[in-house]
Amino acid sequence: MTEARNHTLDAMRGVAALCVVLFHARGMFGMNPAPHGYLAVDLFFALSGYVIARVYDARFAGGLTPFAFIRRRLLRFYPLYLLGLAIGVVRELLVIVTHNPSAMAPSTLAALAGAGALFLPMPLIDDNLFALNVPSWSLLFELLVNIAYALAFPWAGRRVLVAVGVLSGIALALGIAATGTVDHGALIGQFGLGTLRTLFSFTIGILLWRYRPAVPRVPALLLLVAVAVLLIQPFGGAAFDLAFVFLFSPLLVALGTNAVEPRGAVPAFHYLGILSFPLYAVHRPTLRLAEGFQNVVPLPLPVLGVLCIVGLMIVCPLLDRWYDRPVNRWLGQRFGGRADPARMAAP
Repeated sequence: MTEARNHTLDAMRGVAALCVVLFHARGMFGMNPAPHGYLAVDLFFALSGYVIARVYDARFAGGLTPFAFIRRRLLRFYPLYLLGLAIGVVRELLVIVTHNPSAMAPSTLAALAGAGALFLPMPLIDDNLFALNVPSWSLLFELLVNIAYALAFPWAGRRVLVAVGVLSGIALALGIAATGTVDHGALIGQFGLGTLRTLFSFTIGILLWRYRPAVPRVPALLLLVAVAVLLIQPFGGAAFDLAFVFLFSPLLVALGTNAVEPRGAVPAFHYLGILSFPLYAVHRPTLRLAEGFQNVVPLPLPVLGVLCIVGLMIVCPLLDRWYDRPVNRWLGQRFGGRADPARMAAP
């Protein structure tokens, strides 16, 4: 895969991450700007499967150990994951010290923070696996499927992967039909469907790399618009979720590997790629923190939402440059790991 195609996939990931933020910022807008923003997670998993396989298939074949791979992935996740957790802790501390009736007990906050620091789910509040930063559930599932990929690599040939994709896809389709949505994984009771959701799309991504189907060359901008339209459009239900997971998401990834980029678009595409993971990792607790200041500095809802999103779009690339990359380098030196060549694999 060429470097240009990498930029297209990264840009798709950035657009999808922005749609997730819009989905979670709906309270700030008084309406839902991206009703299907939750489907971005399925696209993330498919993109991750493709990128991880592209980068690591040959490395595993060349002798890379599962332990070394898992260490790299942990080092990749932890700095921004912990920052999102810390913002969530600060938000809850402010709720406690202001004697808000919705405040959780300090002991509950301590338990959630302690478990979260170890990347362990603790469904103490509303059955959320990660109550302090709810989207972290998908990072946990991403890490688990990465571990499964590493451990199963010697046996996971094309036929095995096709079987895994078919079986997990059938089970996932039945789950979507039964519940009316694919939006599962954040709650403890959704662990099974969350696992199927992750496994199917990640496997599809691997298969797209292993088979590398011939696809037409389409404009990259058309793919970015398609991602945004599919996640923002208001019509849906179970049928649309099924269509996105089983058709649109794999098709977008496949076309993204062979897209035609407009001249001069690489910096913008690179920005979207850099933006995606910091934005995804910290946006939810940051939005909740900002909502808490609504009574202090009253602003019309759309204004508050726009300011928060613009602020995140400015700050998150700076987090990548001045926090995430330096900490990743330090952790790599401290624990003997190397920089992860699949930095943009999730989200």
